[in-house]
Amino acid sequence: MPTSSINLSDQPGLSTLAKLVAAMHQASPDVRPLLVGAMARDLLLSFAHGIRIARATQDMDFAFALDSWEGFARMRGELLVSGDFADDPRGVAHRLIFAQNYRVDLIPFGGMEQEDRTIAWPPDHDVVMQVVGFREAMTKAVQIQLQDDVIVDVASLPAQAVLKLFAWRDRRAGRVGVDAGDLRLLLRHYLDAGNQERLYTDADHLLTMENYDYHRASAWLIGHDARQLLHEADDSGAMAIGALLQMFENEIDPDGQLTLVVDMRSGDADADLALLTAFEAGLRDAALP
Repeated sequence: MPTSSINLSDQPGLSTLAKLVAAMHQASPDVRPLLVGAMARDLLLSFAHGIRIARATQDMDFAFALDSWEGFARMRGELLVSGDFADDPRGVAHRLIFAQNYRVDLIPFGGMEQEDRTIAWPPDHDVVMQVVGFREAMTKAVQIQLQDDVIVDVASLPAQAVLKLFAWRDRRAGRVGVDAGDLRLLLRHYLDAGNQERLYTDADHLLTMENYDYHRASAWLIGHDARQLLHEADDSGAMAIGALLQMFENEIDPDGQLTLVVDMRSGDADADLALLTAFEAGLRDAALP
């Protein structure tokens, strides 16, 4: 999967993000923030490639590789002391407010992870969050240049697809249609996001198929790149691939409940099932069925 850098410094709509990232770097210079979530999606699809997104966002989600919960508390304290960030009025421990209006979620991973790649939030450790994919996303982040020479690392689209799948699995009851809809967007438009030429190089076999379909080819390629992203990681990458393939066993069987297809809410279940089947084939490094 190719890594890249993208210059979006001429985009006035990203001025707040640039100020936020600059404030993070100044307050806690030893910590490297990784932009994930909906804003990462918007940057790589809408701002970079002009792909229309119906549900834009002002929320910012950042992941941080840290050694311990003490390190997370120290970083959070540095952000608050800077004066650019404030506590969330509802008391959400992992959320800060920037410029009075922007919610900023802070997601730590690394030293506080448990063996199953989850984190359990202190002090009670009863809120558990899956962080599979964040470590891998950091290793292949896309560097985005914003205004005033601010650089932000952004989770690549294959990494976002992996994160979306685990997020859908863990929180679908409270976010019906959100994560699944985002995943559908990534699968359908991966070729449009600077990967069309790769149809003639990395995936030329797709063009010669009798039942060639552009969107299915897009889904296969992002699945292929997600496999490469995870495969190049340590043993945890193999675990993540296995967990995803196990998830798909229940989601691409035409006789099954097809919960993920239902949650995509596109009105075309057959097309969405074809997308998921193509992604799963790419993730297995298999031919497009």
